[in-house]
Amino acid sequence: MLSAGHRYQGEHIVSRENPISSPAVDSGRLVDRSDFAADSTSAVQPNFHPVLDVRPAGGAIEINGDLTDPGWANAAQATGFVEVNPGDNLSPAVQSAAWVTFTESHLYVAMIAWDDPGQVRASLSDRDAIFSDDYFGILFDTYGDFSWGYEIFVNPLGIQGDLRIMSNGNEDISLDLVFESRGIVTDSGYQVELAIPFASLRFPDKPEQTWRWNFWRDRQRDNRFRYSWTAQSRDNDCFVCQWGTLNGLKDVKPAAVSTFCRIFSAINPARWPTGTSLIHGSTVRTPTPSCR
Repeated sequence: MLSAGHRYQGEHIVSRENPISSPAVDSGRLVDRSDFAADSTSAVQPNFHPVLDVRPAGGAIEINGDLTDPGWANAAQATGFVEVNPGDNLSPAVQSAAWVTFTESHLYVAMIAWDDPGQVRASLSDRDAIFSDDYFGILFDTYGDFSWGYEIFVNPLGIQGDLRIMSNGNEDISLDLVFESRGIVTDSGYQVELAIPFASLRFPDKPEQTWRWNFWRDRQRDNRFRYSWTAQSRDNDCFVCQWGTLNGLKDVKPAAVSTFCRIFSAINPARWPTGTSLIHGSTVRTPTPSCR
């Protein structure tokens, strides 16, 4: 058992006492990303409610930050990110891309963040203590009813942060999903990999899934720059309603309802922290979603 103040994160034992202010650059495991590179000065057309059609992995994927595994070869690719804060659906100063594929047991996500590696902010922190670092992640609503969704983020070293989000943007940081992650800082930014067991998630038990979906990147500099795959309207109070759609997940099974309900029943709502919404800045105490 790890001592208090430490958690196991993939291949790392992490601690608040071991920050990394200038992550080492790994130039030996870069994916060929020439097809995804773009002129950062070129205009980006905002995508409202984009659609991503995913396909099964064509081979094995090892979660080590190396995106050259054969399983990524036919992954669905998301580009066209826009700056949603402080800009309003503007072309970002740096580019981002994400890949998604799956097997019968796992959802796989890769995220690529172009940047100056000397400015990338990352630390070997505790879980859920990554939100002063740069981070990249996914937001998704597996039921498509806009009532709540998952947020799964990792910093450039793959340290995890996960939350539940409600339709109005209020967040609950008490969620701790089981998933694997790894990230590496490269000579052109950073790249991260996630493997999320379907058994960690709740979603409808049906042959094919349609999920509401978004990718989100925070870049901490003099300002906090926030980039989104889906364009956002500041006139729409429903944050979840503005996500895109993920199609194509077939023949996958959710966690057993009894397991999911035991997890949430063990959480005492009176002990949930009241804090600041990472995206919207509101102070909240979020209720538990129903066991479905």
